[in-house]
Amino acid sequence: MNSRRPAARGTRAARKDLDRIDLQLLRLLVQDSRRSQRSLAKEVGLSAPAVAERIAQLEAAGVITGYTTQIDLEALGYGLTVYVNVQRELGPEHREQSRQLTDIEEVEKVVMTTGSHDLLLKINVRDRDHLNDVLFNKLIEGNLRILHSDTRVSLAAFERDDYRVRVLDQLLADLGAED
Repeated sequence: MNSRRPAARGTRAARKDLDRIDLQLLRLLVQDSRRSQRSLAKEVGLSAPAVAERIAQLEAAGVITGYTTQIDLEALGYGLTVYVNVQRELGPEHREQSRQLTDIEEVEKVVMTTGSHDLLLKINVRDRDHLNDVLFNKLIEGNLRILHSDTRVSLAAFERDDYRVRVLDQLLADLGAED
Protein backbone atom coordinates (compact mmCIF):
# COMPACT_ATOMS: atom_id res chain seq x y z
CA MET A 1 0.00 0.00 0.00
CA ASN A 2 1.29 3.43 -0.95
CA SER A 3 1.71 5.71 2.05
CA ARG A 4 2.03 8.97 0.12
CA ARG A 5 0.08 11.78 1.71
CA PRO A 6 -2.28 13.85 -0.45
CA ALA A 7 -0.64 16.90 -1.96
CA ALA A 8 -1.75 20.34 -0.85
CA ARG A 9 -3.28 22.07 -3.85
CA GLY A 10 -1.42 25.06 -5.25
CA THR A 11 1.81 24.67 -3.29
CA ARG A 12 5.34 23.58 -4.11
CA ALA A 13 4.83 20.74 -1.62
CA ALA A 14 2.23 19.30 -3.97
CA ARG A 15 4.85 18.82 -6.65
CA LYS A 16 7.25 17.03 -4.30
CA ASP A 17 4.53 14.53 -3.33
CA LEU A 18 4.05 13.44 -6.94
CA ASP A 19 6.41 10.77 -8.17
CA ARG A 20 7.37 9.79 -11.70
CA ILE A 21 4.51 7.28 -12.03
CA ASP A 22 1.93 9.88 -10.90
CA LEU A 23 3.25 12.33 -13.49
CA GLN A 24 3.26 9.66 -16.20
CA LEU A 25 -0.34 8.74 -15.37
CA LEU A 26 -1.37 12.39 -15.47
CA ARG A 27 0.35 12.85 -18.83
CA LEU A 28 -1.44 9.82 -20.30
CA LEU A 29 -4.81 10.94 -18.92
CA VAL A 30 -4.35 14.47 -20.26
CA GLN A 31 -3.72 13.01 -23.69
CA ASP A 32 -6.76 10.71 -23.47
CA SER A 33 -8.92 10.75 -20.33
CA ARG A 34 -10.93 7.78 -21.62
CA ARG A 35 -8.01 5.32 -21.51
CA SER A 36 -8.72 2.19 -19.55
CA GLN A 37 -6.89 1.49 -16.32
CA ARG A 38 -5.56 -1.69 -17.90
CA SER A 39 -4.02 0.35 -20.75
CA LEU A 40 -2.58 2.88 -18.30
CA ALA A 41 -1.17 0.06 -16.15
CA LYS A 42 0.62 -1.42 -19.14
CA GLU A 43 2.19 1.96 -19.97
CA VAL A 44 3.51 2.67 -16.45
CA GLY A 45 4.36 -0.90 -15.42
CA LEU A 46 1.84 -1.34 -12.61
CA SER A 47 -1.21 -3.51 -12.11
CA ALA A 48 -4.64 -2.11 -12.98
CA PRO A 49 -5.68 -2.04 -9.27
CA ALA A 50 -2.50 -0.11 -8.41
CA VAL A 51 -3.30 2.40 -11.16
CA ALA A 52 -6.87 2.72 -9.86
CA GLU A 53 -5.49 3.47 -6.39
CA ARG A 54 -3.07 6.07 -7.77
CA ILE A 55 -5.84 7.78 -9.73
CA ALA A 56 -8.10 7.79 -6.67
CA GLN A 57 -5.30 9.41 -4.63
CA LEU A 58 -4.73 12.04 -7.34
CA GLU A 59 -8.46 12.80 -7.35
CA ALA A 60 -8.62 12.97 -3.53
CA ALA A 61 -5.62 15.33 -3.48
CA GLY A 62 -7.32 17.66 -5.96
CA VAL A 63 -4.70 17.10 -8.66
CA ILE A 64 -7.28 15.53 -10.97
CA THR A 65 -10.33 17.76 -10.80
CA GLY A 66 -12.57 16.10 -13.38
CA TYR A 67 -13.02 14.48 -16.74
CA THR A 68 -14.66 16.48 -19.52
CA THR A 69 -15.93 16.36 -23.05
CA GLN A 70 -14.97 19.27 -25.29
CA ILE A 71 -17.80 20.72 -27.36
CA ASP A 72 -17.95 23.45 -30.01
CA LEU A 73 -20.30 26.14 -28.68
CA GLU A 74 -20.62 27.68 -32.14
CA ALA A 75 -22.05 24.40 -33.43
CA LEU A 76 -24.71 24.75 -30.70
CA GLY A 77 -25.62 28.29 -31.75
CA TYR A 78 -23.46 30.17 -29.22
CA GLY A 79 -20.92 31.53 -31.69
CA LEU A 80 -20.09 34.84 -30.01
CA THR A 81 -17.61 34.83 -27.13
CA VAL A 82 -17.19 38.05 -25.18
CA TYR A 83 -14.79 39.05 -22.42
CA VAL A 84 -15.93 41.72 -19.99
CA ASN A 85 -13.54 43.48 -17.61
CA VAL A 86 -15.53 44.78 -14.65
CA GLN A 87 -14.59 47.37 -12.07
CA ARG A 88 -17.11 47.37 -9.26
CA GLU A 89 -17.81 48.73 -5.84
CA LEU A 90 -15.96 46.57 -3.35
CA GLY A 91 -17.47 45.43 -0.11
CA PRO A 92 -17.74 42.47 2.23
CA GLU A 93 -19.95 40.60 -0.28
CA HIS A 94 -17.49 40.98 -3.18
CA ARG A 95 -16.38 37.36 -3.36
CA GLU A 96 -19.88 35.88 -3.00
CA GLN A 97 -21.48 38.32 -5.45
CA SER A 98 -18.68 37.59 -7.92
CA ARG A 99 -19.27 33.86 -7.57
CA GLN A 100 -23.00 34.38 -8.10
CA LEU A 101 -22.29 35.75 -11.57
CA THR A 102 -21.74 32.14 -12.65
CA ASP A 103 -25.49 31.67 -12.03
CA ILE A 104 -26.08 33.69 -15.22
CA GLU A 105 -26.51 31.02 -17.90
CA GLU A 106 -24.31 32.75 -20.46
CA VAL A 107 -21.37 33.32 -18.08
CA GLU A 108 -18.79 30.57 -18.54
CA LYS A 109 -16.13 31.88 -16.19
CA VAL A 110 -15.59 34.62 -13.61
CA VAL A 111 -12.00 35.44 -12.71
CA MET A 112 -11.13 37.76 -9.82
CA THR A 113 -8.18 39.86 -10.94
CA THR A 114 -5.73 42.46 -9.76
CA GLY A 115 -5.16 45.78 -11.48
CA SER A 116 -7.64 48.33 -12.77
CA HIS A 117 -10.48 45.80 -13.03
CA ASP A 118 -11.78 43.49 -10.33
CA LEU A 119 -13.28 40.77 -12.51
CA LEU A 120 -12.91 39.21 -15.93
CA LEU A 121 -16.02 37.49 -17.26
CA LYS A 122 -16.11 35.09 -20.18
CA ILE A 123 -19.57 35.13 -21.73
CA ASN A 124 -20.96 33.07 -24.62
CA VAL A 125 -23.99 34.32 -26.53
CA ARG A 126 -25.84 33.64 -29.78
CA ASP A 127 -25.57 37.11 -31.32
CA ARG A 128 -25.39 40.85 -30.66
CA ASP A 129 -29.01 41.06 -29.43
CA HIS A 130 -28.37 38.23 -26.98
CA LEU A 131 -25.22 40.06 -25.80
CA ASN A 132 -27.20 43.26 -25.21
CA ASP A 133 -29.73 41.32 -23.17
CA VAL A 134 -27.03 39.76 -21.00
CA LEU A 135 -25.10 43.01 -20.50
CA PHE A 136 -28.03 45.29 -19.77
CA ASN A 137 -30.64 43.01 -18.21
CA LYS A 138 -28.45 40.59 -16.29
CA LEU A 139 -25.22 42.42 -15.46
CA ILE A 140 -25.93 46.14 -15.28
CA GLU A 141 -29.40 45.73 -13.75
CA GLY A 142 -28.08 43.08 -11.33
CA ASN A 143 -26.74 43.61 -7.82
CA LEU A 144 -23.08 43.92 -8.85
CA ARG A 145 -22.83 47.76 -8.55
CA ILE A 146 -20.62 48.10 -11.62
CA LEU A 147 -18.51 51.27 -11.73
CA HIS A 148 -16.97 50.57 -15.15
CA SER A 149 -16.90 47.75 -17.65
CA ASP A 150 -14.94 47.09 -20.80
CA THR A 151 -16.45 44.60 -23.24
CA ARG A 152 -14.38 42.85 -25.88
CA VAL A 153 -15.72 40.55 -28.58
CA SER A 154 -13.48 37.62 -29.40
CA LEU A 155 -12.57 37.41 -33.08
CA ALA A 156 -10.58 34.20 -32.75
CA ALA A 157 -9.03 32.09 -30.03
CA PHE A 158 -5.85 30.06 -30.18
CA GLU A 159 -4.97 27.52 -27.55
CA ARG A 160 -2.07 25.15 -27.14
CA ASP A 161 -3.55 21.69 -27.25
CA ASP A 162 -0.43 20.27 -25.63
CA TYR A 163 0.04 22.87 -22.87
CA ARG A 164 -0.70 20.53 -19.94
CA VAL A 165 1.37 17.75 -21.51
CA ARG A 166 4.31 20.18 -21.77
CA VAL A 167 3.93 21.16 -18.10
CA LEU A 168 3.95 17.48 -17.12
CA ASP A 169 6.96 16.83 -19.37
CA GLN A 170 8.80 19.65 -17.60
CA LEU A 171 7.89 18.24 -14.18
CA LEU A 172 9.13 14.81 -15.27
CA ALA A 173 12.38 16.41 -16.50
CA ASP A 174 12.75 18.29 -13.21
CA LEU A 175 12.18 15.06 -11.31
CA GLY A 176 14.88 13.37 -13.40
CA ALA A 177 17.30 16.23 -12.63
CA GLU A 178 16.67 15.75 -8.89
CA ASP A 179 17.61 12.03 -9.06
